[in-house]
Amino acid sequence: MPQFSLKVDGEEAVVPAKFTEGLHESCPVRTFVGRDLARYDRIFSHLASGGIAVISGPVTALNKLLVYVQRRSTDLKPRSESILSQLVVLARNDNCEGIDPPVRIPYLHEFCGEASLAKDQALLVPLTALRSLQDALAQKWQVDALGTWIVAGDDVITPKSQETTGLFREAIAAQKLCLPRGAQVLDMGCGSGVLTLLAAVSLEDLKPKVNATDVMPEATASTRLNVARFADEGLIAPNTVQVLTAGNLFDPVGDACFDLIIFNAPWVVAPVGSRADISLNDPKQKTIARFLEEMPRHLEREGRLVLGYADNSGQGAVDRVLEMAENDGLRVLKERSVRVQTHRKKRKWQRIYVWEMGRNVD
Repeated sequence: MPQFSLKVDGEEAVVPAKFTEGLHESCPVRTFVGRDLARYDRIFSHLASGGIAVISGPVTALNKLLVYVQRRSTDLKPRSESILSQLVVLARNDNCEGIDPPVRIPYLHEFCGEASLAKDQALLVPLTALRSLQDALAQKWQVDALGTWIVAGDDVITPKSQETTGLFREAIAAQKLCLPRGAQVLDMGCGSGVLTLLAAVSLEDLKPKVNATDVMPEATASTRLNVARFADEGLIAPNTVQVLTAGNLFDPVGDACFDLIIFNAPWVVAPVGSRADISLNDPKQKTIARFLEEMPRHLEREGRLVLGYADNSGQGAVDRVLEMAENDGLRVLKERSVRVQTHRKKRKWQRIYVWEMGRNVD
């Protein structure tokens, strides 16, 4: 369901599409501040009747109210999650208004799944979603290939496999021999920004221009945060990385061409069951097929592709990717692979592949 707006004290406030399940534009909206925050039964009755409660006050009072609503909502299964999403706070320009002490999260609208939002536009964020996002961003994920940590928002794939990032580091660094100075680089499906930053660090001597994009705004927001920290700490040169507005595959880059394209493709051939699956699952391999079909139009004649995949869905899925790549005019220049352990009961091991590819000029 797309985003919609609601009137809050006479002002239009956007409910992000990510939070609209079970909600609609006709939901009655009430604000609860000050002493009203302690009227738990009244607030819960409003939520249970389908209303949205916009709350404002000290963080301790908001947390107590949330605990109460969580406890009461368990009696209303399967509506419990919907009721929790109806308890919201107002945000604007990355600041959650009315929370004391103030809460500020850079790129908040992107973390809420909105690729773009007008300045000063009010946003309604479920308190549970805000808490979950804060917890996610507080966790630091060590990336050995970068020698430091990164952060990632909710629903963004985290870099748990050091073996995978190690393979990409080798493959990206190997491209220094064939890339021009000032190389234009694209990290497709940037996720938390690990490969974006690997490209910026590994190709530093070439002074590359690294572009990053992803279909999920939560991913572009995560990449922006990590890129900003790397630049602030002098780990990459300023203005090395440009994070583009979120969009599907090559849509955000227009007609641009690149000397190097990097893509750790979704390798689970299965339907998307949740938002967290979007970057990992590829039903019937439609995403990788479209990528390989469109990619040659965005690759310079002597350009290179570094493509990651896995046999998570069987060797047949890997073979189909290689066949599609060949049909789209690409050839494998070098293959790297490693066998890694999974968390699946039926398939405890999988092989990760990272291919260096170029145009088939024969």
